[in-house]
Amino acid sequence: MNADDSTIYASATTANEVTETLNKELQSVLEWVASNKLVLNISKTKSIVFGTNHSLSSRPQLNLVMNGVAVEQVEETELLGSTLDCKLSWSKHIDSMVVKMGRSLSVIKKCSAFLT
Repeated sequence: MNADDSTIYASATTANEVTETLNKELQSVLEWVASNKLVLNISKTKSIVFGTNHSLSSRPQLNLVMNGVAVEQVEETELLGSTLDCKLSWSKHIDSMVVKMGRSLSVIKKCSAFLT
């Protein structure tokens, strides 16, 4: 995530309601970007549906579109350094943190001979 990344969210009882709300918001973003003479990298725009196992069992699809380009729907994403999956489980985030910590500890161990 970069300093200029943004997150838009919506909540509703049906996927159609969420799709309608988010498509309006995405259109507003495109208008704002154009009026400020900025460029939006639509290929980096992703959507994710959060829910319980039961609510996600029907695989709700959001048909989000920006400038005629479909927004990719993913099952996990990274937000402010945390990995979020569609079930809001911490498993993927913890797994990635364990790997990063292991690498860091390995470097510290290799350097320890020079630090004592």
